[in-house]
Amino acid sequence: MLTAKADQDSKIEGLESGADAYLAKPFNKKELKIRLQNMIELTRKYQNKYRNAVALPVKTASTDHSPNKVIDHENAFLQKVNTLIDENMDNGGFLVDELSKEVGMNRSQLYRKLKALTGKSTVAYLRSRRLHEAQRLLKKGDLNVSEVGYAVGFSSPSYFSKAFSDEFGYSPTEMKNKKKTNS
Repeated sequence: MLTAKADQDSKIEGLESGADAYLAKPFNKKELKIRLQNMIELTRKYQNKYRNAVALPVKTASTDHSPNKVIDHENAFLQKVNTLIDENMDNGGFLVDELSKEVGMNRSQLYRKLKALTGKSTVAYLRSRRLHEAQRLLKKGDLNVSEVGYAVGFSSPSYFSKAFSDEFGYSPTEMKNKKKTNS
């Protein structure tokens, strides 16, 4: 946040309202550049940390006792998103609008937050979470490929197979057949 209000109360109010940084005018260009570089680096760190969050199981209790409240907040946010997706796994109608409503953010806010944390758009994150569950179900071996696709919210077996192949580099049928030969 860049503002002419330099008093401490205004600074605290700005930071509490969600600003990542607060810089009062007149500002030093070097300070602005350093703050921006630090924010970009922090975003990269979050993306590296949460890149594989889509494949993480939902935890019932947090075991992360990190003193960093920002990290705890981001962990809780992704945990909530993952829980909501998992609770609606077989509901093909549970899309971005429903997820954003349940999370309590508008579509744009949810997109920006997921993109910043995971590097994936909301649609890509939702699809990826479903596909990782499909992979788990296929490894389990109780359902055929079409049944797995429906169980994770895909209404078209051909689209499911294409999305699965795009995500993992092999088809669900290949995975199912590989599991049978390894059994």
